[in-house]
Amino acid sequence: GFATLALATGFEVLLGGRKLAAHWDPVWHMAYKTVEYLAAALLIGTLEEFFFRGFVLSKLRGRLPLAWSLVVANGFYAALHFFRGGNYPVPENPGFGDSLRVMLHLGDAFLDPARLWPAFLGLFLFGWVLSYAFLATRSLFLSIGIHAGCVFFLKIDGWFVESIPNSSAVVFGDKNLYSGLIGWIFLVFLLLTLRGMYGRSRA
Repeated sequence: GFATLALATGFEVLLGGRKLAAHWDPVWHMAYKTVEYLAAALLIGTLEEFFFRGFVLSKLRGRLPLAWSLVVANGFYAALHFFRGGNYPVPENPGFGDSLRVMLHLGDAFLDPARLWPAFLGLFLFGWVLSYAFLATRSLFLSIGIHAGCVFFLKIDGWFVESIPNSSAVVFGDKNLYSGLIGWIFLVFLLLTLRGMYGRSRA
């Protein structure tokens, strides 16, 4: 996962969507942040894989054909990433009605599907890669490793590169690398690599 995103970033640098730019802090701070980001990446990878692949996908496989199980599980995985803070200004002394409005506004991202769909597609493809890793190995270890590697890379890539303003959003996406054409291509590349390593028959 880490290597795939590093390759995608290198490709974006070559095509002019990003540029090399070192943003270094003191060494002790960089070391601290590296450990913090590694721990966060492992925690996120482990929790999300246990839930989305180990629980959701496994349960759906017992009730739906495999293709539909993958579509539903990975659609659910992608959609949950867009439930964020929303745009509701919380008053100084919020009441019960304000808490309900905050909950309703968590889904504000879905009000702008034209802006949402590129990142949704990228997350859906990433979920498909993780699902394949889980199904091909009959274990969560590989999907956790890929997931954690990607999360770790996304946390540190700002140390080395930055986006170039006005570069094509369709081609290069945003900072998360999965919302543009290059990110999608490299996710498909990762899926094909896993398929070559583990074969179609096992999955």
